Amino acid sequence: MKNLIFALCLSLAGFGCTTVHISRSFPKINELSPIQPAASIVVENYGYYLFGFVPIICGDTSNPNSTSCDWFTDTVTIDNNVKLVKREADNFGSEVILGDLKTETKSSGSFSAWIFWRKIITTSACIYRIDKNRADLKELRMKNAGMTDAPSATPEILK
Repeated sequence: MKNLIFALCLSLAGFGCTTVHISRSFPKINELSPIQPAASIVVENYGYYLFGFVPIICGDTSNPNSTSCDWFTDTVTIDNNVKLVKREADNFGSEVILGDLKTETKSSGSFSAWIFWRKIITTSACIYRIDKNRADLKELRMKNAGMTDAPSATPEILK
């Protein structure tokens, strides 16, 4: 029994992980739209817990995409994932909007008779780039088309 517990703990040693994936390949959706997708971000953070509550090893959110991990600290949280998404979005500059934010949480302990649990939180978002010149043109086109009561086509961030 001691050998089984030792082997399980040893195998967990390399499995707390935080990863950030960014995809920048998007086709143009609408040439006239002032807002175009710029990137898709996916953050996955997972860790292992004793009885599902006591953190053993979790991904290091300060150093994603590496083999580093945090011992006995619960870093597998939605807040940490959203902070990582925001940090990556900030690298795209101030002319962007972060949208379509989605989070999924999964837990499983059946692989170890519910002694050790694995918790995974995945957060994804899309970054949209704003072209101020096109935003102004779209609003002007709407006014010229007689859509004066329509809401402004220029996002609040641009006003």
